[in-house]
Amino acid sequence: MSTVQIFGGIVTFANYGAIGMLAVDVVYRLWRFGPTVLSDGNKGIEKTQQPGDPFYYMLTFQLIPLTLLMLAAQTEYMPVLKYIEFIKGPAGKGAFFIFVSLLLFDPLYKFDMVIAIVITLIGLLNIIHALLSISCGFGGSEKEEEEI
Repeated sequence: MSTVQIFGGIVTFANYGAIGMLAVDVVYRLWRFGPTVLSDGNKGIEKTQQPGDPFYYMLTFQLIPLTLLMLAAQTEYMPVLKYIEFIKGPAGKGAFFIFVSLLLFDPLYKFDMVIAIVITLIGLLNIIHALLSISCGFGGSEKEEEEI
């Protein structure tokens, strides 16, 4: 096994981790839809806090198909990927991961911000993997290499 193939395995594992983190984030966001009771410690003051921004709610429902699309790309589910060609390769996956993480990044919600930063790093790993594959000559599939 070459270094590029080992790095590809690490990137694949990281991609599944990113998909899992997005799924957890969707569940967390859906859980936050209800009012959250916050207490003020000694004063005994309780207040409810919900995300007030409509973009938060829209993005939560958009994250579900985006996460499923990432899963389809990672598992190479062709009925979906035939319509979205760019996401088949590691560079396209990396760009898509970065796009989703930019949508998710919001300093008001620390959990979302941490997940967005991690997914951005995983997207960059995908792009590095694509560059290594091209520069080391591993860009083609194994079937193409066997035919040559």
